[in-house]
Amino acid sequence: MTNRWIFPALGTLVIAVSILGQYWWASVAVLVLFGRLCFLKEPLVVIVTMMIGGFFYCWINNFVNANQLELQQVQQQTGQSVTTQLTVWVDEYDVDGNVVKLIAQLPSTDTKLVINARIVEAKIQKQLQRATGQVTLTVKGRLQALDAATNPGQFDSRQFYALQKINATLSKAEVIAVTQPPTSQSINGWIHQARQNVLQYFEALPPALRYYGETLILGYIRADFYQANQGIRELGLLHLFSISGFQVTMLISLLTCFFGKLRVPTAITAVLILSILPLYYVFSGSIPSLIRAIIIGMLAQGLILLKWRVSALDTWSLSLLGGVFFEPGILGMLGGQLSYLLALALIFMRGLKFWQEIVMMNLVTLPVLLYTTYQTHLLAFLANFIFIPVFTHLIVPLTTLGVITYPIVPPVARGIDYLIAQLSSLITWLSKLPGNIIFGQFNWALALAATGLTFYLMQHFKSRRGWVGLLSLYAIGFIGLKIPLHGTVAFVDVGQGDSIVIQTPYRREVTLIDTGGRLALPVEHQWQQRSKQAKSNAEMFLVPYLMQQGIANIQQIILTHADADHAGDVEVLLKTFRVHYLYVGQGMESMLKYQQLALKYHVQLVGIHTGQQLPQLPLQVLWPKIPGQGKNEDSVVTRGKFGRLTFLFMGDLDRANELCIPAVQIKNTDVIKLGHHGSKTSSGAQFLETVQPQVAIISAGRDNRYHHPHEETLMTLAQTKIPYFSTARDGMIKYEWSLVGDRWSKMKSE
Repeated sequence: MTNRWIFPALGTLVIAVSILGQYWWASVAVLVLFGRLCFLKEPLVVIVTMMIGGFFYCWINNFVNANQLELQQVQQQTGQSVTTQLTVWVDEYDVDGNVVKLIAQLPSTDTKLVINARIVEAKIQKQLQRATGQVTLTVKGRLQALDAATNPGQFDSRQFYALQKINATLSKAEVIAVTQPPTSQSINGWIHQARQNVLQYFEALPPALRYYGETLILGYIRADFYQANQGIRELGLLHLFSISGFQVTMLISLLTCFFGKLRVPTAITAVLILSILPLYYVFSGSIPSLIRAIIIGMLAQGLILLKWRVSALDTWSLSLLGGVFFEPGILGMLGGQLSYLLALALIFMRGLKFWQEIVMMNLVTLPVLLYTTYQTHLLAFLANFIFIPVFTHLIVPLTTLGVITYPIVPPVARGIDYLIAQLSSLITWLSKLPGNIIFGQFNWALALAATGLTFYLMQHFKSRRGWVGLLSLYAIGFIGLKIPLHGTVAFVDVGQGDSIVIQTPYRREVTLIDTGGRLALPVEHQWQQRSKQAKSNAEMFLVPYLMQQGIANIQQIILTHADADHAGDVEVLLKTFRVHYLYVGQGMESMLKYQQLALKYHVQLVGIHTGQQLPQLPLQVLWPKIPGQGKNEDSVVTRGKFGRLTFLFMGDLDRANELCIPAVQIKNTDVIKLGHHGSKTSSGAQFLETVQPQVAIISAGRDNRYHHPHEETLMTLAQTKIPYFSTARDGMIKYEWSLVGDRWSKMKSE
């Protein structure tokens, strides 16, 4: 079976992709693999592959079915008020101001919860911060399933956590009491206690040294690590921190050296390391991306004991089988995918020069990253070429030295912290240089072909046909995204707010009406202040959709008025994309805030009003008539034809001013975006009877504090026989048109 374990591994891989991702092409890949096995004429390989494939088909299928059953049970209890006691280890939760984040298991059930709970008293916050060992939190909230993505391109928390067997949360959760039970004396308790002590030690380190030390040495990644070090992700240096597993290699090397100095026999050393590695996995927080490295390390020690030799390809294959056995969802996680992909690439790249290896490492991960993150940076190759040896030979040793010497010689550690901070600033500076490419979501078939061709080039680096073929695949994918044959009007689900994206065919123009945003509520007490900045609604919902579409330039953004839920995230858009025009209701262009934004991001700021002719704008301006201050009654109202339908976008215009728009300008409208999120203060019966739309759109957040849409509005729609879509119920609502026809679609089907 030398170099034949790759067949069971590939069979397991395509089975996992088929079941976890529900991709039809994976079933075709299984048939292709079976055909290849038949040509091998090695019955043992065929039998072993089919037996292992059958086992993992049942294994992964049972995992998915158990998740779906639990999700259904949670959905049946959605909205049920729960007050429960959750016992967790101190190192398993994170306190930030008046919010605690944790993952816990409901008592007497198998249901795991991921919770962001509000801390109701300063006393409870202090108890959580000072606790050691285990704590029991009394939490109340409403049980519900985790939210699925409601916009294309959006992070899907339901899918992400389901891969870790977590399917539920408590909405509007509050921690109302904390107690501390006796500390467990088990091995698991000892590991958690040791981890808490180590994390507390790292907490005292200078910030840059703490970030790098925790990640490079412990494999522990803080929730805000990549937010504080965005350049690492943007320049493709992610593998240095979270997916290479070199922490495991370093640990094995240190243990081998230590036991060697003590003259411990090789066999006993192997047994000791075999025992320590699973404990380290628990100590690290059971990070899925470390599974491959842990299993390979354990295999290596087992081979030392048995005095067997196994090829690198077989070791990789066995580590994949072991990884799927211990973590059935690992191949659905980006970290797991990149970890195994890079490890396999290193086997294929043997014999290449260093710079060629760097090129191949960037290219082999590029299809996956373009499919999942939609962008890349032209300086990624240069960054990896520079920083891989710098990290290996300088940063890792210096970080280790700084962590160890801080209590003894603080100035040395602070000096190392300064160097790391400067390096981090350099990485951030490089990432901000021109070269970031918003590619869009790479077509899956092209991504598979590009990955296969990249592996071919690892063995045939000088193949001109191979390089031409690879570049052609990326060119086809890029052109297809940048010059779509259809146009769209997309009502983005940005929560309680408005944002509409209009794309004309062949992307001649991209127009954005409002950006969404979140009303910032002031805290009453200092202890409630959060130190970690939460992502804006635009960063969570709107920006990922635009990037997934491959949009890098926005012709114009129209802010209907100045409310935070319509214009609050405009700077996020100006910072992320090239925007040419910023249109605001007349009077808003005099506001200092928008003047400063226009100056900072080199955008042309224009106040607009009814009757104005703007050749760049594919919309007719119907309101406001006079300069205003950006209030609801000053909302910009626009109308335009897209495909075969005419759309009317109402902003937050109130009932009284709706009736001031001349009837001739709004008659024969097919689709209306109702004013003020379906509030009873807009969308009067007389106005709707004048417009006579075929469809109404309501943009509102689920379970919003204003109870939008109001019952009065829904009754008016029913009386006037106007069907409606709602982003709260349906997620993103999209109208698409092309030369062959048009269609409506919505993101949510539940």
